[in-house]
Amino acid sequence: GYTGAKSEILELLLPLKLYAGENQGLCAERDFKVQHGGFSEEPVESLIHIPGTRCVVTTGSSSSALQIWDIGGDDSGRINVCIIHHNEKFN
Repeated sequence: GYTGAKSEILELLLPLKLYAGENQGLCAERDFKVQHGGFSEEPVESLIHIPGTRCVVTTGSSSSALQIWDIGGDDSGRINVCIIHHNEKFN
C-alpha cells in the first residue's frame, strides 16, 4: 500500500475461511496474515507477478526504473529488491 514517500509491498496468506467455503465477512486486520514484506523508496503504481517465480516487478511515476523484487528468498520474511533497471526514453 501507499504510505507517503514509501510504498509497502506485502505477501499475505489467504484466510482459512476462503478454503473452508465459509460465507463470513473478511476483516483485513483479523483474517489476512503477513508472510513477507518490504518497502519501496518510491511510490509503486504497478506491481506484476513474474509467472513461475517468487518475484514481482514494480514501477512508479517518479522514475522510469523497473524494480524486480524477490519475495521471501530466505527465512527473514522480507521482500528485497534484487534488480533495478533504469529505462532510457527514446525520441
